[in-house]
Amino acid sequence: MTAPDCQVWVAGTRLADTAADLDVDLEPTALAQLSIVWGRGNTFDQPSPATCTFAVLDRRGGTVFTERLHIGDPVAVRAAGDIAQGIPIDVAVDGGFESLAVGPAGNRVATVAPAAATVVASPVAAGTRAIRVASTATSSRTVLRIPPAAFAPANPAAWDAIPRLGPNEWSWSVAVRPPLNGRTGVIGIAFSGPSNLTPVGIVGAQTHYVWGHVAGAWTTVGDTVRATTATATAWLGVSVETDLATWDAPYGQTGDAYAWTAAPGHWADYGPTGADALELRAPAGGTVRDVLAFAGRITDLSATIDDPAGTIRVTVTAVDQLADLENRYVGAEPWLAEPFAARVDRILDLAGVTVPALIDEGLADLIVTWRDVDNQSAGTLIADLAAGVDGVLWSATHSTAGEYLWIEDVAQRAQTEALELVNGIVTIVNNTERPAGRTVLDACQIPAESLTWIRDVSDVITRVDATWNEQTVDDDGLPSPTDRGIRVLDAELEAAFGVRRLGLSTPLVTAADATDAAERVLFRTRNPQGRIDGLTWDLGMFPPAAGVDMADALDLLDGTIRIGRAMIVDGADLWPAGDGTIGLYLDGGIYEYDGAWSLGLIGTPLGGMGESAQWDDLDPSWAWDEFDPSIEWPDLYGVAGPLATVGD
Repeated sequence: MTAPDCQVWVAGTRLADTAADLDVDLEPTALAQLSIVWGRGNTFDQPSPATCTFAVLDRRGGTVFTERLHIGDPVAVRAAGDIAQGIPIDVAVDGGFESLAVGPAGNRVATVAPAAATVVASPVAAGTRAIRVASTATSSRTVLRIPPAAFAPANPAAWDAIPRLGPNEWSWSVAVRPPLNGRTGVIGIAFSGPSNLTPVGIVGAQTHYVWGHVAGAWTTVGDTVRATTATATAWLGVSVETDLATWDAPYGQTGDAYAWTAAPGHWADYGPTGADALELRAPAGGTVRDVLAFAGRITDLSATIDDPAGTIRVTVTAVDQLADLENRYVGAEPWLAEPFAARVDRILDLAGVTVPALIDEGLADLIVTWRDVDNQSAGTLIADLAAGVDGVLWSATHSTAGEYLWIEDVAQRAQTEALELVNGIVTIVNNTERPAGRTVLDACQIPAESLTWIRDVSDVITRVDATWNEQTVDDDGLPSPTDRGIRVLDAELEAAFGVRRLGLSTPLVTAADATDAAERVLFRTRNPQGRIDGLTWDLGMFPPAAGVDMADALDLLDGTIRIGRAMIVDGADLWPAGDGTIGLYLDGGIYEYDGAWSLGLIGTPLGGMGESAQWDDLDPSWAWDEFDPSIEWPDLYGVAGPLATVGD
């Protein structure tokens, strides 16, 4: 497999898509002419429903297209590619636990009670961090489960960039430190996804045991595994189970000679188990990753005669769940002020929508106003709510979770800019590293002649006038919110560009929350930023090789990962910015398949979005007067901490 393929599934069945299907089996056959239009073109609007169109040929005889295609049928467009790199690759994310602070292990591992896991700086097998698990009761056994990456219950796509087991041979290894006179067994296990702490099965023929006969000794164990039918689409991890020494006799020992009074060391040596240096190695070839590029339902069928022999050409149009949400109306008794997440769940429940809605942490607990709803579109109600808190309502699609709604907090996007010390000056640079959430493309993959760089004042906002709702009551003591207003402005920018106003109607109940939303909008629109038209990666002209290139292509196709994805085009030496890089966020696209995918990427300016560095993220050796004096405080919104110190 040299490039991502394209499969069209209708009502759970793959639509025929080969010449033999059409000529021999006389099956209605999907042609290559497929298009997916998704997202939005700027950072103000809410996304429109995604649309997918494709053509089907139906020859006389055999199955008639009306037997395969019906209005309302679910449609899924999938793509798959080989992400192996020619050698076995370690797919464990932070297998040395180096990025974790000392303390509770949080979502990085799971334990079975009565055990608890912590991150420790000592003892370690390698690096500066390890996982320590200890019994929290009188139990003589602890169980530690280590997934390939941190668990993420609110993000079904958190592990999508990590290969799944598949049919080929994988391997794992991990360093373990059994407690003194204890016994630790390790075996490969499979996880169904980032939200499920319970393994879906065991992968591996046997448990590998290590005995703690020598206090403080680390031992690396490992094995090769193949997935079973039940775990073929799961992720590899390991289970570390320890049988502890008991008070009366250390593990495996009996008799008075081995009673506790004769045992060496301290009580603390007999409880905790250490785990470090996890490696999960995907095979050198055949590591196929599958993504869902579109999910929706057929809304239109149009058939015409294609040739005198009686071949029918059918044009199929499908739209995603946002369109369905627009056509569901809700009306109810007035709603009291409540958390944002509760309001969204209320609307979906009244609309009879069963898909889950995931809401980013920064938005979920905001309190929204009392509301009297007569009869309004559920889609409009939720989109207006999202816009009012500076969130974005997305229709997301996931290869295993299917369709879901995601209300994104753009302040949590991956950072595309960072601080760097260059020739003694701390300045803001594009971040070309490849952490999770960021795609780096080579400019050679993007034809320069297709790019248009645009900078104009239409991108600039100098003031935001926002409303909020004070929770007042009428003469009868009934809720009657009063509209209040606040204004945030950039006086210096307004002097240069004139008044460029944006009105923001929020459902929020405090001036502080409304001000925060208004400032977020202002910060990302306070400077004219270059927009990009014509950013296209033609996978037929520039096919991705197996490995990182293929993973990048699949990330951009994936109906969850691509949303708001940070992107860097590196090596763009002719780019007006002059530093050879283009930074942007992916907020939409026009994807076409005609034997190969062509990805038309709609990039929005990167300013003012993404997580911001905290004070303790900065290099403590930097002096205040080393910062570029042209950097203003709002410029640091969405800028990461230091990358490196160069040229000094």
